[in-house]
Amino acid sequence: MSQFLPLLGRLLLLRCGPQDLPYSTTLLGGSIAASLVANILSLGIGTTAFTAIPQTLLATLVSIGFVIGLLQIRERTPRTVQTLTALFATQAVLGLLALFPLQALAPIFQQIAENPDAASTIQAPSSAVAAWLALGLWSVMVTGHIFRNALDVHLLAGVGLAILQGLLIWIVLIPFA
Repeated sequence: MSQFLPLLGRLLLLRCGPQDLPYSTTLLGGSIAASLVANILSLGIGTTAFTAIPQTLLATLVSIGFVIGLLQIRERTPRTVQTLTALFATQAVLGLLALFPLQALAPIFQQIAENPDAASTIQAPSSAVAAWLALGLWSVMVTGHIFRNALDVHLLAGVGLAILQGLLIWIVLIPFA
């Protein structure tokens, strides 16, 4: 664990890849658990736990299936544990950081939910919106970087796969919104 946190920091800064993380199913389990908590907390800002928990579990399963499928297609299955550890650990950190702008935007989301027609007149705090968007974009870059290293593809392909993963999760979760 003492070597994991500095590596996680370097991974978030795109300075190392999932192959640099230790191979550990214990770390994988901890990363998945941390990601689950961060995502439930994030979703809990705009919805109930009754909705947030199943959505988070389903999104996690979709992510695992997506990554395993990609690694199988590219014949890189020995990289599964480290890739999933990197993916879920970075999502946990970025998800926890996203709680700050999401908390600031929660009243805006509530106003829009109560009166969707007023969405164009509601003023959101620009710093919270900018922070939320920046974290979202950085999350795509980090995930793309992880995919690039795990799959031996160009960064642009990794970013495209990160966007595809996000779209797939979104499509799967639409019925639960």
